[in-house]
Formats: sequence, structure tokens, C-alpha cells
Amino acid sequence: MAFNSIKHHIENIATTHHYDINLPIRIVFDASDDGVGATLEQCEALPWQWRPFAFGYRFLNAAELKHSANEIELLAVVFQHHQSTKPDIHDLYI
Repeated sequence: MAFNSIKHHIENIATTHHYDINLPIRIVFDASDDGVGATLEQCEALPWQWRPFAFGYRFLNAAELKHSANEIELLAVVFQHHQSTKPDIHDLYI
């Protein structure tokens, strides 16, 4: 039930929004037993809710699965950094 609810919210386009340079931004990252993920979120002016505008996830490879929980959490931070520094598709054509 909870999984389906989360899946519905992720698939719902109203859940995400476009980036606005004037709004505050935060980075949220996490690691699980088999992967790492990150989202970039902005706080809407009203009703003051954090909404994602970019997110990513990847599975851990065999070598990474052997790391400690702390090292995997740090890997999530590194993953998020690499995700956020990728050039935007629009930048490729300018």
C-alpha cells in the first residue's frame, strides 16, 4: 500500500516542478542495501513545500556492496554531485 502510494506520487507530474532560480534549494540523498539515490528540491513560496525537480538512482556494483554503511552513504553524496554537474541537454546545443 505505501509502496503504491509513493509510486503514484513519483509518477504524478504534479509532484515535480520546474527549477526557479529565486527559490531556495536543498539536496537530499540516501543509500539502501543495493543502491544510492538523490533528489534536488526547491521550496515553493506557498504552501512552503519542498518539491523535487531532479532525481536519480543507481544500483551498487559488486565491489561497492562490500563497503560499510557509512561509505555507502558517502557514495550517495558523490553520486548526487556527479548527477548535479551533468550538463543540461540544452547546454549541449548552445
